[in-house]
Amino acid sequence: MTPASDKTHTPGPGKSTAKAAFDELTKQIAARNEQAHRAAKKLREKKDSKTLAEKRRRDLA
Repeated sequence: MTPASDKTHTPGPGKSTAKAAFDELTKQIAARNEQAHRAAKKLREKKDSKTLAEKRRRDLA
């Protein structure tokens, strides 16, 4: 056996910081997704209201 294989494979000292950074990045992505979802919903609502208004106008004409 070589001395390198005698060492146990444990994570280095930066593992907890890397996990915290990854968790923060995940939260940021989730926040961006939520913001995009809200923006898309607003656009859909606006488009639907215009479509409905057009339909009402055509039905009354």
